[in-house]
Amino acid sequence: MTQTRQLTKSGDFTSLRRLFAKTAVSERYGDISTVDPSSICYSDAAGQMALRVTIRDDAAPLTVEDGSQLDVVLHAADEEARTSEKLNGVVIEADNGNRLLMVVGSEETVLIFNYGGEDPPYYASKGASDNDDPLMTCYITFQHHTEFPRSYVISFADGVKAVHQFLKSDDLPTCIAWQAAS
Repeated sequence: MTQTRQLTKSGDFTSLRRLFAKTAVSERYGDISTVDPSSICYSDAAGQMALRVTIRDDAAPLTVEDGSQLDVVLHAADEEARTSEKLNGVVIEADNGNRLLMVVGSEETVLIFNYGGEDPPYYASKGASDNDDPLMTCYITFQHHTEFPRSYVISFADGVKAVHQFLKSDDLPTCIAWQAAS
């Protein structure tokens, strides 16, 4: 799956769509073979943008405007993280500055939300556990080592639902439980 890494870095969504349309991972997201890859653009493209998704530090953010585009981008990020055997923290930013971080590459995830930029308060997804261990380790945009307590861990499916709600509202998703994060 080296091809996956190269495709997400280059932004070749036509090839990316073909590659993933037949994979088992596409079962999680449904049939992506009908998504028009030309409708997924980089953040420097003209027009109103809904969310900017940064998968890698060394690549331009991708802009998504609907759920189908979001699924394609999350799918690509998830597959790239699985292939590299390194969990990735994807940064998702709304036009109003609100940010959501989502860990991809596992059946579990962590979401971190903050209003309007990098300053607190921060909110973390509230998982079933109240324990800190075992920690979930990821690399935000494949670069920055980060560890999250087990109490932040939720199912990947619930995380995807929350990101879809964020796409619609640009605000803290209400479909999952949250806790204050430090």
